[in-house]
Amino acid sequence: MPNAKHPPIYKAFVVRLRDSNSYLPARWHRRAGFSYDIPIEGGGKFGPRIFPSRKSAKNAITAWAQGEWVQEMSTSGWEYPETDVVTAPRAPKIPRDAKKLEIIPIHIREVSYA
Repeated sequence: MPNAKHPPIYKAFVVRLRDSNSYLPARWHRRAGFSYDIPIEGGGKFGPRIFPSRKSAKNAITAWAQGEWVQEMSTSGWEYPETDVVTAPRAPKIPRDAKKLEIIPIHIREVSYA
C-alpha cells in the first residue's frame, strides 16, 4: 500500500516537436502503427505517448524519422510455395527530421481518489 503522504513517483518520457506543444500521440485503435503518426498539439485526444525509458523514446524517434514502416508479403512457387515477408520503411509524404524532436522527462504521480 503506497504511503499517503508520499505517493510513488514514476519517471517517464515523452517526445515533443521542438519549439512547440506538439507531441507524438498515444496509441489508439487503428490499422497502422506508430510510424504513421505525426506530432499533434498536446498529443491529441488521448495525450502524448509515454515511454518508460529515454532509450525507448530515442528508438521511437529513430524509427519514426525513417518513414512509415510497411510489411509486404510475396509468395512464389506452386507445389512448394515460399513466402517472403519484408518489413521496411517507406518515404513519408512529409519529410521527417529526427533533430526536430526532443525527449522530455516527465513524472507521473499515483493519485488515490478514495
